[in-house]
Amino acid sequence: MTDNPGYTADFIKSDTDRATFMKDPAMDHLMTALVSVSTEIWAQARRVKIMERLLEEHGKVTREMIEGYMPSAEEEASWRAERDRFIERTFGSLTAGHSFEGQPTRGFHDRPGAEGPTNRSGMGGDQS
Repeated sequence: MTDNPGYTADFIKSDTDRATFMKDPAMDHLMTALVSVSTEIWAQARRVKIMERLLEEHGKVTREMIEGYMPSAEEEASWRAERDRFIERTFGSLTAGHSFEGQPTRGFHDRPGAEGPTNRSGMGGDQS
């Protein structure tokens, strides 16, 4: 365990490495890789935010300063909102048409601000 109990926890081994959730085990492996890469990206983004804040406040950064940084309530709320947007951008297409409350939702490309291929060639724009 660490001296910063609010942000880390001991590893709890489970049997999910043997579980199969989809018909094709390769899809399970692909999803595991996507989640792992996304987790690393977000962890690095958060670390950069901490380094930027420390540079603004102190003009220097050390590993100890990064590891000991405690975000303010405002920072935590802002980062949580950014994380949620990152998750939506990354995984939103996988949940298109579904919600966690069981209610129907709009499709991925029907959402405001969603960008993606709009014709059979995979390119946006008009097909003329």
